[in-house]
Amino acid sequence: MSQNSCTVSTRGDETIEFLYKGNIGVHIMEQAYADYQKLHKKKPEKYQLVDVLDVQGLEPQAVDIIGKVLGDFRAGGGKIVVMAATASFAKMMGSSMSFSAGTSLKLFESRAEAILQLRKLTGKEA
Repeated sequence: MSQNSCTVSTRGDETIEFLYKGNIGVHIMEQAYADYQKLHKKKPEKYQLVDVLDVQGLEPQAVDIIGKVLGDFRAGGGKIVVMAATASFAKMMGSSMSFSAGTSLKLFESRAEAILQLRKLTGKEA
């Protein structure tokens, strides 16, 4: 995995996970969105796990692509985004984008706490 990246993967049968690292630019988000669409179209998820603990920055234009992800998530019946974040900008961005998209956001300071919440929501090992 490169220093600047977004890995998109399934986590169980109800969750798609986004793992961000470094500085997130438009080209990274375009690839992440393409990867997301492939998974989402196979089976729309109820939950998203978003880990931004290792993000240092975000290009403003990448925000539009994140908005598309949240729009697709909501349109597919998505319920809750569970986010692991410590940086203030990431928390504020997550809160405002989730509010705009009409999705619920649960914020946690660690990945372990976020995964524990996801397990509670799904009733399964996540």
